[in-house]
Amino acid sequence: MGADARERTNEMNLARDRLEIIRFPSREARVQAIGVLVACGKFNGSATDPDVWNVRTDVVRALLAEDVPFEWLTRNLP
Repeated sequence: MGADARERTNEMNLARDRLEIIRFPSREARVQAIGVLVACGKFNGSATDPDVWNVRTDVVRALLAEDVPFEWLTRNLP
């Protein structure tokens, strides 16, 4: 895990467990995310928009840990 990913993960409330919305900037980022999630057993391929996914917080943590580029749209919601 890179220093930037550690910093972003440390910012996250570790008790947070909810539905999150994330958006990928490119097809390559989406393919990278699929690979990471398949490897850790968290992939669920049911998205209506291939670039915008509804995922649980643990998926966000897994993607942050592997430095997958994405925009975390629900990051600042209480």
